[in-house]
Amino acid sequence: MSNEEFIEPLSRLPDEVADALYAWRKAKAEREKIMGITFLNYRGDSEKRTVSEIDALVDSNDGCYKAKLYEAVAEAQYTRLIEKLYAIKRAASLRAAF
Repeated sequence: MSNEEFIEPLSRLPDEVADALYAWRKAKAEREKIMGITFLNYRGDSEKRTVSEIDALVDSNDGCYKAKLYEAVAEAQYTRLIEKLYAIKRAASLRAAF
């Protein structure tokens, strides 16, 4: 690989990793918010429910499921980019060593 093949990704990927980390943290905060609101909505119902029953209802709620799924996708995107960055850095350092 030439130097240009290392320079371009090394200049671009850190920003992409930062954006992916931001998206993941934002998705996590949104999931926690949705799950909290859903929990309080179920808790405020007139029916008497145990915390375990409310947790089960929250976990089976479609909005909570979508929020969990969105968070998982954001985490996977972050992990993919950070691993790609680590691999490029590793290859660049090995190239510089020889």
